[in-house]
Amino acid sequence: MRSRRRILFVAAGLLALAFWRLELPVQSQGELEMARYKRVPGIVRELLDRAGANFSASGQRTLSGAVQQFQTGFAAPAVNLPQARGLCPQCENAMARILPVLDGAGITERIWLDTAKSVEHRIERQWPTGGGAVILRLGAQGSEFDTVPDFVAREFDLSRTSAGELEIPAARTVYAVIYLERGAPGTNAFTLKIVSGGRDAVRLDLRAEVPAAGELKVTIADAATGAPTAAGVGLYAADKRIVVPPQAISFDEAGFSYRKGQSRPYNVRYWTGDISQRQVFFVDGGFSLKLPEGDYTLIAGKGPEYQPVTLNIRVGPGGAVERKIALRRWIDMAARGWISGDAHVHYARSGEASNRLLNTWARAEEVHIANVVRMGDAQKTYFEQYAFGNAGRYVKDDFALVPGQEDPRTDYIGHTLHMNIQAPFRAPQRYYLYDLVFDEMRRQRAISTYVHTYQPAMFSFFVRLDMSLNIIKGKVDGVEICEFGDIDDTLYNEFLNLGLKLTATAGSDVPWGQSVGQSRMYAYTGGRRDPDAWYEAVKAGRTFVTAGPMLELWVNGKPPGTEIEAKPGDVLEVRATASSPLVPPRYLDVIAQGDVLRSIKAEADSSRPLTLQFRMNATESTWIAARCAHAHTTPVYVRVNGNPFWKVRAVPELVEKRLNNLKQMEKWLSVGPGPGGEGNYDIPPGGFAACAGELRGRIEEARRLYADLAERAKRER
Repeated sequence: MRSRRRILFVAAGLLALAFWRLELPVQSQGELEMARYKRVPGIVRELLDRAGANFSASGQRTLSGAVQQFQTGFAAPAVNLPQARGLCPQCENAMARILPVLDGAGITERIWLDTAKSVEHRIERQWPTGGGAVILRLGAQGSEFDTVPDFVAREFDLSRTSAGELEIPAARTVYAVIYLERGAPGTNAFTLKIVSGGRDAVRLDLRAEVPAAGELKVTIADAATGAPTAAGVGLYAADKRIVVPPQAISFDEAGFSYRKGQSRPYNVRYWTGDISQRQVFFVDGGFSLKLPEGDYTLIAGKGPEYQPVTLNIRVGPGGAVERKIALRRWIDMAARGWISGDAHVHYARSGEASNRLLNTWARAEEVHIANVVRMGDAQKTYFEQYAFGNAGRYVKDDFALVPGQEDPRTDYIGHTLHMNIQAPFRAPQRYYLYDLVFDEMRRQRAISTYVHTYQPAMFSFFVRLDMSLNIIKGKVDGVEICEFGDIDDTLYNEFLNLGLKLTATAGSDVPWGQSVGQSRMYAYTGGRRDPDAWYEAVKAGRTFVTAGPMLELWVNGKPPGTEIEAKPGDVLEVRATASSPLVPPRYLDVIAQGDVLRSIKAEADSSRPLTLQFRMNATESTWIAARCAHAHTTPVYVRVNGNPFWKVRAVPELVEKRLNNLKQMEKWLSVGPGPGGEGNYDIPPGGFAACAGELRGRIEEARRLYADLAERAKRER
């Protein structure tokens, strides 16, 4: 065995030498650079989450924007061709934006490596919260202008160890992000040995002073009932760092792409914390913990219907501080008949324990219905659910977790999401035939939607392609126009103006979104609070979507989603109201077929409710909706003499757009999907070829339907 290993070792050495002699690297420069680029976004995103307060507001925006730029760059087709230099210009630009911010941060230490010996380096810190981050810029002399450094990150628990080791990649420049947590009061000594290329490169001695500890106990109750309640909380020390109590819910078992820990980034519009206070934890009824002596800011909130509370707290050494927080509503939407929900929640549920955690999170955000979706691609599924249908529901008081699926989903023609399903359904070998799933979901009386429809056409998901194929066939109930705190109704209006009914839906898309309910939808149930009533209302289109403001629309006393039959000259009474002291609506529009009928703007810096109330005569069929900053309703549909509610004069142009989308799909079919792999969602090439012919037939069917629609519109004009 030993001789065989020696032979293999020698053979490997000779093979490497042969590549060197031929000047054919085992891994190309392009591949090395792409591998480094792909490590950066996750490390920088976590750095922002855990130590963002160490950067200026402009620095945080730069880092966050660069992370997004990396993701967009990775989606470009050239990324699949790593043999060429300069294959990801967006990645190069993003890296160039990140490096000056990191180099200028107060937590960054520059260490020059010496090829002849190990370097000694000493750092002293004052850590009011018992922990912090250190960025080490490790480089050889002459590496000052490296444009593609490598990145690593590591965490050490000071309560368990006083020494550690870190191996860094064999690069000229490496940024090592080190997190040190749970330091005890007094002086904390920690030694880090950094190894590179099999030798000791750096010995880092760190001394961190942590103040003496006191105790803080906080109780959180609903002001109306006095009962303990779940809430989202941020507890920030003088250095802006968040402190997390042991009672906070954990995200360790939440599934694929969740970062382990007990806090999450929280860039939601209804949170009152400043840019340095955008990390929170979630607790049920309160918490207690020991804290180093110092000044703290505590913020507690409970979604967009409650006024957050902010407290300044001084903790002394050896003392105990108690605070009672009463969270008060500024509005009660459920009492008005509107029940909140999040249609797009990813969370792995294995049973009772995971149900309790997710339920606490949903109650902390006042999200009554969480549509918890198993995610799939052609290769596998993620965020597994222990059951579907009624067996998979978890209902406690007025809050429910209901299983669904986000599947099929591809980069090439978009993502679909299905609510209130009885059983999951997949067709991996015919994965691009989305109608197979739509038809099964219709049989199950589930709700089928497209998601990510607010995004620009060139941002990763080409959802408008399959939308153009299947909405015209009546396969889909709604579209997600509100996600990640943003709204875009452009694509939504185009389909409505073709006379196609669609419910406006919203979802957070956690863990990629910030929190359950960051984007949410309200469904009008008239007072019923059970899941069946909520899904029935969504199916009927009685919804508005929001990232903060409350928005109500009534036409002749009827909510969104209603069809009103009218005759020419009939009077329509329209009333719309937008309100929020947390996310000011700024303006209120009532629109018909995308055109503004009435509009009102808020006074500067005003958060007072906005109301539009007027009468109009029915002259022709139309659809009427309301919108304000960060909220939008599903329309009320008005049919005059039973005619379609389409924007008949715009139909030719809108049909042409859809036909162009079908041409794009055909062009893509002739090329086929790019290289497969986890995260690329592609079925094997053979499977794609097998369903491409069927997809072409479906495209021809859609073309005939658009031609028929255009002809009917021509006759009406």
